[in-house]
Parts: sequence; C-alpha cells; structure tokens
Amino acid sequence: DIPEGTYRIEYSLDQSLGGQSSATVRSDDVSVVSLASARKLTRNSGKKSARRSNKSFASSSAQVSTTRGMIEILSPVTGAVVYLDNQKLGTVNTTYRKIRPGQRTIIVRKIGYDPLKIRITVKAGELTRVTADLIASGLAIENEVSKAPADPNPTANELYLAGRELFMDGSYDEAYSKLNGAIAEDPSIADAFFIRAQIYQKKGNDSLAGLDYLKAGEIWKSQRRYNDAIASLDQAVLVDGNSATNLKVRGDYYYSRKEYTTATNDYRAALKIDNRYYPAQRALAVTMYRKGAYRGADKELRRARDLNPNDATLYHYLMLNSLARNDLGDVNKYFKEFKKVASDREMTRYMTDNGMEAVRRLVKN
Repeated sequence: DIPEGTYRIEYSLDQSLGGQSSATVRSDDVSVVSLASARKLTRNSGKKSARRSNKSFASSSAQVSTTRGMIEILSPVTGAVVYLDNQKLGTVNTTYRKIRPGQRTIIVRKIGYDPLKIRITVKAGELTRVTADLIASGLAIENEVSKAPADPNPTANELYLAGRELFMDGSYDEAYSKLNGAIAEDPSIADAFFIRAQIYQKKGNDSLAGLDYLKAGEIWKSQRRYNDAIASLDQAVLVDGNSATNLKVRGDYYYSRKEYTTATNDYRAALKIDNRYYPAQRALAVTMYRKGAYRGADKELRRARDLNPNDATLYHYLMLNSLARNDLGDVNKYFKEFKKVASDREMTRYMTDNGMEAVRRLVKN
C-alpha cells in the first residue's frame, strides 16, 4: 500500500555494491524497478553518501522552515484530485511542500463522490496532515462541500489529470477524449500516452496500444526516466509482439544504454518478423560494430547495403568496420560507393567528422 507518486530508491548489498533508481507508483498498478545500474562502492562511500543526503535534506528542510509549510492529504479513495484555494494541486496520498503559510482551503474531488471542502491553517516549517474521507454522491452534508470552479480553458496537465481520474473510474470513452485533448495540447506528457494505450488495450486494439506504449517509452527515455521507459517499451512488445517496429524501438533503448547484446537480440527478433525491415537491419549491423564483433558486423552491414544501397551514412560504418578488420581494399571500395550516393551535405559531414579521420588519411594516401 504505497501512495501514488514518484520515489527515489537507494539500494546496497553488503556495503560493496549499490546505486540509486526511481519509480513512479500508480494506483492499482505494479511498478517494476531495475537494479541493473548497481555499481561498486568504495569503502565508506555509502556512509558518505548517506551523510551528504541527510545534510542536503536538512538544508532543504531548514530553508522550508523559514518561509513555507507542508501539507499531506490522505484519503482511502485513491486518485481523488486536490485543489488548494481553487487551484489544482495534484492527487491525494501525497505530501506537498513549499505551501504558503496562512488560512487555506482544500477541496478534494472525484467522480462518483461528493466534493469535500476542508479549511486548514498552514504554518511555516510544519507539516499539516489532512484526512479526506470522501462520501459517495448524494450523502454529503450541506455547506461542507464545494465544487471546484469549471475551467473553460483547461491546461494539458489538467486534461491529463481529468482523463486519468475518468480512466480509474472505468469511464474509458470520456477518459479517451480528455487524454486526446491533453496530447494535442502537449505531446510530451508520457503518462497520457501510457493511459491511452491501456484504453486501446482494453478495447482490443493492440496495434494502437503498442504505438502509444512506444511513444510513452521514448518520451520517458528522453527525460531519463529509464525505469518507466523500459517498462512501457516492454508493454509495447507484450501487447503487440508481432510488430517489428516495437522490437526495434526497444532495441534502440538498449543500444542507447550500451547494452549491445540485449539490443542485438531485439533487432534479430524484429528481422525474424520482417527480414527486409531496413531500420532493424541497419541497427543490428551498427550495434555489432559498436560491440567490436567486426566479422559479424561485416556480414550484417553488407545485408543492410543490399536492402538500401543509397544510405550514405551506412558507408561510414562499412569503411570503419573494414578498417577495423584491416581490409584496406574494402575501405577504398566503399569510399567510391559512398561518393556515388552522398549529397553535398553528407560529403561535408564525412570531411568534418573526427571519427572518420583515419579513413580520410587512408583514402587520400
């Protein structure tokens, strides 16, 4: 029973191996956390880290204590939305910091329940805890409830929060409409794609569900929320495992994390579905070059060239891999093929790319 929110997780094993991770907890859902980023700890580094963490926390708390207060809104009704002085704050079972001291009004709402209004006094440096016992619609006491004002121009985040609330209540069509609005306003809200994917999945449209899971995963990867990213990409493969695109995108995630062996497994699986899927073939070839498997890379690079002989960038890797294999004849051969297909911009890139310096010297000589 962990309240919704984003948490930092610190872990260690025998004070010699450890690391940090993060997890976003959602109502009625399982968050998977990977501990694959564990690293060796130097002696006493864990204690030093803890002291730094405590010092940082103490400093932060001291800063809050002089100017702001904190409130914690607890409720057995998960997913209820919290308003502070008619401004949307977030959801229940969350602690909110940097709250201006003074008399404040909290309104808690959820579809199917009567809204609840609670007046509190926030004090600087203190935590005010509030319990919101929502009552099913029609049972609220007069003058103890208040509806939050309707916003004629809701923000993307407000549309997302409304969509999430409707989804949790099982109102999938209404949730879908709200989430579409949120995505149209701000296509960087990964959570909106993630929930919309679940709606597609419930409606039996695994193909669209997979695309939305992919989008959420790519956004989370760009935000460095790696645990959320891989969980969403795994879900894309799970719901639509016959999609070569889903496997290729997940492979790209592992490639970006330099987990080359896992990446090649996904690329090969994608090619089993579609052996002429050039993006997966090219990615497989480049990954094998990156991991130093030059003989295998040569084979895969040649296959990629057969699928798309006009990809000028591919010839960069053909030349570099031939150089790594000390096959100088192939370096010159691929340079001649590169010149035939390269645009002026691609030729300029070749001439200025530091990684191609050794190839340029060899071709010149």
